[in-house]
Amino acid sequence: MRAGLARRGTGRTTAYRPSGTPVATHDGPPLPWSLAGRDQAAADEDDPCAGLGHDRARWARLQSSLLGGGDHLAPDRALAEQLMAVDPLTVAMARSSRAFAAASAADFARQGIDQYLVLGCGYPMPASTPVHDVVLAHQPAARIVYSDADVSVMAHARALLTAPAPAAIRYLHVDLTVPDSLASSLRSLSVLDLDRPVALILADVLQQLTDEQAHQAVALLHGLVSVGSVLTVSHQTLDRANVPIGRELELTYRSAGIAYYPRTGASLASLLSDWQLQRTGITELDLLSHAEVGRATPHGASSYGATARKGVPVTSVPTGWGPQ
Repeated sequence: MRAGLARRGTGRTTAYRPSGTPVATHDGPPLPWSLAGRDQAAADEDDPCAGLGHDRARWARLQSSLLGGGDHLAPDRALAEQLMAVDPLTVAMARSSRAFAAASAADFARQGIDQYLVLGCGYPMPASTPVHDVVLAHQPAARIVYSDADVSVMAHARALLTAPAPAAIRYLHVDLTVPDSLASSLRSLSVLDLDRPVALILADVLQQLTDEQAHQAVALLHGLVSVGSVLTVSHQTLDRANVPIGRELELTYRSAGIAYYPRTGASLASLLSDWQLQRTGITELDLLSHAEVGRATPHGASSYGATARKGVPVTSVPTGWGPQ
């Protein structure tokens, strides 16, 4: 059995880390989304998982590889190794993004927000806390919707991301690059009341979209939710990158077929211009592994984090990207 795959049996499915140690176990019949036996150049034509890109890396599986999850295949592991060879802080960025999303969600819950939409949620990870866990500690009757464009991610979420009543968790297969489908899907969600404040979580999502796609998605979300709704975003940037390393990172992602659009702080502020930035505005996230690799080590991308609220529209990009 290759590392990083889910092992299937007659009554139990277990996900494994690359080291071979178990991550999570599912009791019951074999799960249809298991990656066991899928570590191959391409899926068979009659495979129900065909079309998921087994012959190339995919963003969600790449993140699983970087974060020690079990949901990745050979192309994802190969790309993860290439990225870490270019920039040793690649794993630290992935970790900091998830940590920022969880911390923001906990802060929103303490403020009284009890509805959450996690867009581009990715696979559940053993090394990070799911949004609903931190939210339910403060809002035990919260409603949380996990969404992603990857159907395999949604199958994992349904199996592993659950919560006891009175909380409600739902799952939405939706693509941020298809505005009409996104709008109709969100309006039809009975579990979320869009006339009440909703917390939107976008961790390392917008960097997968072109400028046009990102502006459309953020504007659409702003228009759908009520005043008082909140937003948290983490986004990779090359603002402070060593230039040759930054260029090599971009080339590495795009050569693997992964959409990658790191933005400047000013571009991210423009993207969020309809929202009121909170607290310190757009700030660079702490890369937790600095102590391991040395602060003087040249690196490529870093990550920005921001929280914002829907209120009176912002008419100009704030100087210094500060709170409004």
